[in-house]
Amino acid sequence: MTNSKSRFTLGLALACAAITFSLAVGAQAQSVTVIAAESSLGMVLATDGNFYGAGNTPGNFNGGIFRMTPTGEISTVYGFCSQLNCSDGTQATPPILGSDGNFYGVAVFGGATGHGVVYRLTSAGAYTVLYNLCSATDCLDGNQPQAVTWSPSGTLLGVTNLGGDRNGGTIFEINLTKNHFRTLHSFDASVDGGNPFYALTLANDGNFYGVVGDPYAAGYIFEVTPAGVYTSLYNFACCGLGTNPFGPLLQATSGKLFGEMEYSHHVTNSGSIFQLLNGIGPSVQPVPVAGKVGQNIIILGNGLTGSTRVTFNGVAAAFTVESDTYIKARVPLGATTGTVSVVTSTGALNSNPQFVVTK
Repeated sequence: MTNSKSRFTLGLALACAAITFSLAVGAQAQSVTVIAAESSLGMVLATDGNFYGAGNTPGNFNGGIFRMTPTGEISTVYGFCSQLNCSDGTQATPPILGSDGNFYGVAVFGGATGHGVVYRLTSAGAYTVLYNLCSATDCLDGNQPQAVTWSPSGTLLGVTNLGGDRNGGTIFEINLTKNHFRTLHSFDASVDGGNPFYALTLANDGNFYGVVGDPYAAGYIFEVTPAGVYTSLYNFACCGLGTNPFGPLLQATSGKLFGEMEYSHHVTNSGSIFQLLNGIGPSVQPVPVAGKVGQNIIILGNGLTGSTRVTFNGVAAAFTVESDTYIKARVPLGATTGTVSVVTSTGALNSNPQFVVTK
């Protein structure tokens, strides 16, 4: 199945040899090294310090999840369609890391119904199907899942490209503690767009934001609360800014949300970048988002000059303010997975996403 937005289009095919070259940027030489050969749809940094991604693994064009070490050594963690009739799914999109240290994701096709699954995978390769899409009559629960997003409450929120009561796709939630699935919203292309492809973005106000294209108009930005309340925030048809928003939204530490449009009304045959101001306050962002006790990290933000305290899930940390936009901090003894907080001269700023303390 070929589609201009296909999630299965191979990523950059990297050369096998480790090739290093330098670029002169100002007075500093930037070194870029190709360390591995892998066709990848995306990767995530895990708690063991390795990278995990989805793509076509060697000998398996049904897709799989691979592990890459920081030095570029690649191994297959799980290959899809390894169970009878592809009951484990086929053609996975990139996994996400849960705060429990496991990976969660979707396979767009396959499963017990043939219409995709939501799965959990450990770093050791233990694989579990959490839900088979299209289990409900007429696929009212959704068909062809595209992505999931981790919620701080321990639930998964995801989108499907098809299914629902108008066959325009759905937003769903899986409560992992209660092992419960529910559909939060069914898209209607004639009302609020349809056929979403991209993961929801968890903002620091606790709500989820996303975009959806629209064959009838120009596309929409929407919000979903943790309680499952859906609100269409913006219709791109209103103001001639462009059409067909795509890709997940990104949140800056200022609180603003940024996204892309495939077509701009201002430049022929070009896209554009937009920002959404929705009254969301500022935050800080730890980089990386996972690390061991004693590891040094940086914390990005704005207005950090004069900060007096940094905590990791309530445990005070040693830190230095390097500039108004970043802090260096050390993961303290006793820290656990949770929110990184910075007390600035104007108040406390909390991290988005949460910081995962690794073993």
